[in-house]
Amino acid sequence: MKLDTSINLEKEKIISGLEYFWKRVYKILFFVSLVCVIVFGAYIWNQNLYSSTWSNAKKQAFMGTQDKGVVFNENNYRKALEIISQRSQNNAKAPDVGKDFFLPY
Repeated sequence: MKLDTSINLEKEKIISGLEYFWKRVYKILFFVSLVCVIVFGAYIWNQNLYSSTWSNAKKQAFMGTQDKGVVFNENNYRKALEIISQRSQNNAKAPDVGKDFFLPY
């Protein structure tokens, strides 16, 4: 029976020692982890922004796919202008009010 209590006491001492260590170190550990994550993120960001590794051929291929320009379709533009002018004419007309519901009849 004495052996069981001595094992339990040793477990309790180990657990209390770990608990004391954790209470002393956890803030520092989280702060160091936070700093490591921020530094790693800054490193990845810097690599993506300033250290591109594309070759000139790959850059030219990308620019060729992106540089399509704007195609001006004059027919669609004229149709849009017609629609705008029709709408402005319709809005210029006085609205047809059938019955004035504010007047007593």
